[in-house]
Amino acid sequence: MTSSATTGQISQAEYARLRGVSRQAVNALVARGVLPLINGKVDIAVADMKLAEHLNPAKSKILAGEKMIASAAVPAMMKPEVETSAAPKYQSYQVAKTVRENLAAQREEIELRKAQGELIEREMVTRALTTAAVMVRDAVLGVPRRVSAELATFTSGREIEERLDRELRNALEMFVRQALTQIGSIEVTH
Repeated sequence: MTSSATTGQISQAEYARLRGVSRQAVNALVARGVLPLINGKVDIAVADMKLAEHLNPAKSKILAGEKMIASAAVPAMMKPEVETSAAPKYQSYQVAKTVRENLAAQREEIELRKAQGELIEREMVTRALTTAAVMVRDAVLGVPRRVSAELATFTSGREIEERLDRELRNALEMFVRQALTQIGSIEVTH
């Protein structure tokens, strides 16, 4: 086959000549399982796609140059297709590098927002709100003990309701004040 062929099946030696690399380099890729053989031959399109997935083009003689770019399979492999699952799969080195750079930029943005005081640690907020919630729970559960004697002297349901309303409002307002105080006391660490 001629060096302009970009489809079909050829021998490992022909593929090596087509891509301008040594036969040993292609044999090593076959041995590592990077390049699959079909009936003992290398399928050019499949091999080009597998190389695009596994090799760093900046360091690879195989991917460098115009011979590989001529293949129609490579441009399709360069399109980012990042999954949103917990363990993303990358189709190529370029996509993996792009994802890594995007994540690094996101981390830097988070650190900047922390330094500017726009973000605080979730654990600190949780701790502050838990402390405030315990205080309001204790205050609300203490209402019956605090007002029971007083409520016994009331003769109308309206008086009882007003007194309980006032006591519960005080407990809830204390929660709001305590929560804001606790959250306001969280120091932003740089």
